[in-house]
Amino acid sequence: MLCFRSNPLKIFLLFVSFFFFISLTSGSPDLLNIIRTTAVEVAGERERVGINGVATWPLDTRRFLEENTTVLLLAQQRTSRRDPLNGFNRYTGGWNISNKHYWASVGFTAAPFFVTAGLWFLLVGCIVLYTGQDKFHNSTCSMLSYVVDQADTTAENLRNVSDYLSAAKKIGLDAIVLPADIQKSMDDIMGTIKNVANTLSDTTEKNSKRIQDGLDIIVFADACVSMDEWVQKQPKVHTALEDVLPCVNKDLAQEVFLRTKDATLYTVTVLNRVINDVANTNSPTVDGPLHFNQTGPPLPPLCNPLLDDRSDRKCIPGEVELQNAGQVWKKYVCQVSAAGVCIGPGRLTPTYYEQMSAFANVSYALYRYGPFFLNLTDCTFVRDAFSDISKQHCPGLRIHSAWIYIGLFLVSAAVMLSLIFWVIYARERRHRVYTKKILSSRVCGESEMELSHQPRSSRCSSSSSRMSFKTPRTSVGFQDKATF
Repeated sequence: MLCFRSNPLKIFLLFVSFFFFISLTSGSPDLLNIIRTTAVEVAGERERVGINGVATWPLDTRRFLEENTTVLLLAQQRTSRRDPLNGFNRYTGGWNISNKHYWASVGFTAAPFFVTAGLWFLLVGCIVLYTGQDKFHNSTCSMLSYVVDQADTTAENLRNVSDYLSAAKKIGLDAIVLPADIQKSMDDIMGTIKNVANTLSDTTEKNSKRIQDGLDIIVFADACVSMDEWVQKQPKVHTALEDVLPCVNKDLAQEVFLRTKDATLYTVTVLNRVINDVANTNSPTVDGPLHFNQTGPPLPPLCNPLLDDRSDRKCIPGEVELQNAGQVWKKYVCQVSAAGVCIGPGRLTPTYYEQMSAFANVSYALYRYGPFFLNLTDCTFVRDAFSDISKQHCPGLRIHSAWIYIGLFLVSAAVMLSLIFWVIYARERRHRVYTKKILSSRVCGESEMELSHQPRSSRCSSSSSRMSFKTPRTSVGFQDKATF
């Protein structure tokens, strides 16, 4: 079974996130119309482009071009933006995808939208990640609590059986008690039951922390698939899932099951002997502890749910079921004197009634735990627990883990975009400084050649960070001196 399936909600969320990001960073809707427009290039301009796209026209040619412009600037007004590569002055070159200043101005103008989109990615990603992680952790805790509760319930039932066996062994009706061999087998099995119960609880409790850590680091999918396979194949050998919820030893469970049946069979047999030989015996005189002037309607016998071979038996009319014995027998209790003898109609003294009711309750409790031991024998309780986990807990774990992945994707995308924009910004910043140095040195070289006869104060200074250049006016004296 696949642990992760395609989820339309995830795809829709990713599509909306991507569409919102693109809508924030997109340009003008008139961009296609601008692209369709053509520009008239100056003849021979490509051949005269220098380093980094800077034209190296002579001074007189530049003046001529300034006065006689033959280039059509497209969308000049719309593209007038701050240019970070040109000292944040306004870009005036119009639409030109081959001009780095155009792209720099576009990027600088869209910077707030890039930042907004990045923050949106980061914010939504963190929210989705936090929510998904919280729900996922709650689901794992619920799953682990369910496993521990199942183990504790099984261990508690085992302890209850041990207590009922102990009670059945201790209860006696004056001289009538369980046979000695039955009492010895009960003693042996009670110690084993307590050891199994303690081992079951200790194993689950000890591994609960490791199980929690394993689920929290996203290996729950392996556990869910393993539980599905275990339920389907029903292996009879040891598996690693016994570290989560161990099965009880089959031979031990079968032995305990037989001992509980023996206890039920013999306790009901003892009670019916008391009913037939003591309670329903009419004795005119009180000649012992088993005769206490009992009179009145006979006490109905107790239904034994088992035959001598420990197979199931149906009750016949007139027999009292184990769970109703206390209520039915209460009607047959007589009033007694200080000597404990009945002074009115009745078949049981209060003391006999309490002892027989306790016997019946213990016998019914042991019989009621029969299906429980059948589940222990074939490990049904573990299979039911794993099946419930696979159907009720694993789907929620998959959904919440998907939210974690979506949150991680959004946060990672926001960080990645931030790094990309930072690298671009740092590169363009270094490139701008380098371009300024190249332009400064080139223009200064041309100016010094043309103004070699001017005073030094008017020449370019290489140490100056900002270059100021003014074209001097040509005078007659200057021309004469130059000719001379």
